[in-house]
Amino acid sequence: MGVCRTSDLCKGDKLMAGGSTASKIRAIASEKTEAYALSFLKENEAGLPEEVSSCASFLSEHGIGFILSRNHRVGSCREARTYRYRLGHVGIPLCDELKSLVCSFTRTDGTKTLLAAHCRADLEISIEKLKAATDTEGLFEILDEDALAERFSSTYGTVNPMLLETSSREKIRQVFDPGVMTPQVLQPGTMMTNAGHHEWGVEFDAADLVSKSGWEVADIAIASQDPHQHEVLPRLNPRSIGIITGNGPDSGMALWKQVNNTVLETLGQRFLGDLSLPEVHIVSKPGMGLSMELEARRDNTWQVIEEAVIALCADGVKLIGLACHTTHFFAPRIKELAKGHGVTFVSMVDIVTDYLRHHKIEDFALLGIPHVAELGDWSGYHELQKLSPEQLEKETLGRFLELGYLVKQMQSPEKGFQRLRSLIRREIKSKHVVIALTELSILLEGRKRQKNEDVQIIDALSLYGRALGRASIGLPWQAEHL
Repeated sequence: MGVCRTSDLCKGDKLMAGGSTASKIRAIASEKTEAYALSFLKENEAGLPEEVSSCASFLSEHGIGFILSRNHRVGSCREARTYRYRLGHVGIPLCDELKSLVCSFTRTDGTKTLLAAHCRADLEISIEKLKAATDTEGLFEILDEDALAERFSSTYGTVNPMLLETSSREKIRQVFDPGVMTPQVLQPGTMMTNAGHHEWGVEFDAADLVSKSGWEVADIAIASQDPHQHEVLPRLNPRSIGIITGNGPDSGMALWKQVNNTVLETLGQRFLGDLSLPEVHIVSKPGMGLSMELEARRDNTWQVIEEAVIALCADGVKLIGLACHTTHFFAPRIKELAKGHGVTFVSMVDIVTDYLRHHKIEDFALLGIPHVAELGDWSGYHELQKLSPEQLEKETLGRFLELGYLVKQMQSPEKGFQRLRSLIRREIKSKHVVIALTELSILLEGRKRQKNEDVQIIDALSLYGRALGRASIGLPWQAEHL
C-alpha cells in the first residue's frame, strides 16, 4: 500500500503516535489566538471571516499549535512565496508553503473516492504515485473551482486540510507526502497555508498537524522546478561557524560582526533577521596569548589551539575560523585536524594571499607584529615573500604595534583611526598596506575603502569575515568574490 497512518509508528518516516518531538508552535487557547488575530482586522471589518474561525477551531480542538496572520491577497503557492507573513517578514521560501490538491476517483463499479493530497509547494503531486500509495484505481478527476465551491464552499487558493475535514459532506481521505514532515528550513521549522481565506494565512508544525489529525503519510510527490537562488538550502540553513579567539577576545568579536554583516548585505531583502544568521560558537582561550612568544612557546600554544579545534568539532560546527594572525603559523596542522572531523578550516592567510594574487597587487606592505610582518619561518604569511612586499623597519613596525596596544585604552575609535591613517601616510611607501594586526582591524570596523587614498588599506580580518560569511551561506568565497 505504501501508506503510513500517523497513529502508528512509521519506521520510514520516523513518526510516533502523538509526535515524537515537541511542536514548533505551542498550542494556545482558541479565544486567545483569535483575540490576537482581531488586531489584523481593517476598519470596515467586524470580525474574523467564518472560514478563518473554523480553521482556528479545528486546530485548537486537536491541540495543534498555530499562528494566524494577515497578508496581501494570495491565490496560489507562488504568490504565497511573495506575500505570506511570518515572524515580522513578508515572503517565505516556497518549500514552507503547503500545496493541496483535491481529486475524485471513480471505480469501475461506479463508486467514488474523494482524495486530498498535500506536499511542499516546491514539489509536485504525482497522480501515479498517489494511485499506487492509496491502492486506488479508476477514472481520475481533479476537482475544478465549481466542484470545490459545491462540495467544500472553497475556491482555488483557499483549500486547506483543516477545512476539507470540517466542511466536506462526504468522507474524504487525506494523504501527506513525507517531505512535509521534516522541515527544509530549520528555523523556524514550520509550514504555512491559507486559513480558508485569500488574505489570511496560518502557520503550524506540519508533523504535529498530521500526527494529531490522524491523517496518512505516503510518498506521493516528485521534484518540481529548481528553487530561486535565495531559496537553496545553504542560504536558508547557514553552515555553523566556530571562531577561535583570545589574543585578544575583541578580534573574535570583530570577526563575528563581519560575518553577520556579510550575510546581511549578501541576502539583502531576503535577510530574515536572526534566522538568516549562522550559528556561531566562540572559543576564547586566554592561552592564545602565549603566541606573543611563539618561538619559545610553540608546543604550549599548539596545545591551546588543538583543544579549541577539538572542542568546536565536538560542538558540530561546519566551518572554523581563527581570529589571530600569529597562530596561523599552525594553519596546515589546524586544517588537517579539522578535516579529520569532517570540518572545514578557512585560513585567513590563504584568503589574503589569494586576494593579493588575484588582484595582481605587488606593491604592498604588511603590518603586524614582527613574527608576522617579517615573513620569516614563524610567520603564517611567509609565502608572501615571493611577492616582494615592502620591508618595514623594526622601528616602523614598533610604532604601529604601539598604536595597536593603545586601541584598547582609547575612548574614541575615530582618534585611533586618524592616528593610523597618519602613520600609514608617513611611514609606508607602497600603494597598498595589508593590516595583519587585529587590534588595528578594529579601528577599521564599518569604514568603506576610499579609492582616492594615496595608500589603499586592505584589512585581512575584514576579508576573512566576508569569506567565512559567504562560505556559511553556500556562496563562493574565493578571492574573486571578495
